[in-house]
Amino acid sequence: RDEHGRRARLSFARLVRLAFTSSGATNPITRIYVDDANPLGPGSVALYMARDSIPATAEDVALVDAYVADRWSAGRGRFKSYAAAVLTITISGAIKGPSNEAAALTQADAALQALSPRYPIGGAVVYAEQVRTAIMGGTTGALNVTLTLAEQTPIPPGSIVAFVLGTVT
Repeated sequence: RDEHGRRARLSFARLVRLAFTSSGATNPITRIYVDDANPLGPGSVALYMARDSIPATAEDVALVDAYVADRWSAGRGRFKSYAAAVLTITISGAIKGPSNEAAALTQADAALQALSPRYPIGGAVVYAEQVRTAIMGGTTGALNVTLTLAEQTPIPPGSIVAFVLGTVT
């Protein structure tokens, strides 16, 4: 199953690239998730797409759908592409050490925005320690970071992660 999944991702990544290049556009899609477990009926495939830190646009989805529809083999089930859903994780806690709280919050937010695109679309887990480490490393003068966050947050299939700062002191 893992080898099959890898081949499916590579095949669909190629189709996405070709959809954009054949239309003369630059491919903005950086992450895909292929659901080939018959999500829309027998033989069907759903493709979820995202840009760096946001879901694919409606235009991205329409372009890929149009390109793949013309090339989808007869006898196969339905194909449909989607913009990835967004799993919003609110980060609250405390950053100890920085002398400038406003600058620390700006740096912590930047660290979180840099972290979110590192997660694949679905099938991964956000660990609190990864978040804590990103904030600690990205905030000047941080000596300790404590978070009010689940130790593990699974990313649902077809979803990307978006971090939002909650109450951080």
